[in-house]
Amino acid sequence: VPYLMIVEKLSNIEAGLVSGMLYFGTMVGSPLIGIISDGLKRRKLPMLVGIILSVVMIEICLNLHDVSLLVWCIVFFLLGMTASAQVLAYPIVAESNPHPVISTATSIISIQMLLGGAISEPLFGYILDHMGGAHSVSAYHAAIKILPIAFVLAFIVALFIRETRAQR
Repeated sequence: VPYLMIVEKLSNIEAGLVSGMLYFGTMVGSPLIGIISDGLKRRKLPMLVGIILSVVMIEICLNLHDVSLLVWCIVFFLLGMTASAQVLAYPIVAESNPHPVISTATSIISIQMLLGGAISEPLFGYILDHMGGAHSVSAYHAAIKILPIAFVLAFIVALFIRETRAQR
């Protein structure tokens, strides 16, 4: 929200609406990516495609300026949809582990996803503070670059995931 307010000059209410579209995109995208993955009987490919499309959407966000609120809402909705490919980690874990440890393995994946936010938010703040502060557009641009970097790292890690073919 502060990024959209400072960099893109949206009001607090507009920035909140736009960022909320990430959640709506995830709500639509998560079951949709599950249906697609089940239909293809593949987990890894939809996850990799989702990561690539997420990087594209983030780059669009970073290079989009002076557009309408509707365009921002659509782009953030699409970003939520593409980023929802992360939900495929759960069936991959369930299909890759013996039945007695599925709950533990799923818990580890959940913790790792939360850990990403626990690390990225303070890192974002650190970069923001050290690059000029919360009112500097260039500081926001530098800090927001952690998003595509994180997705590229996710892509590299996902390359090493064993394809389960939707089978245990």
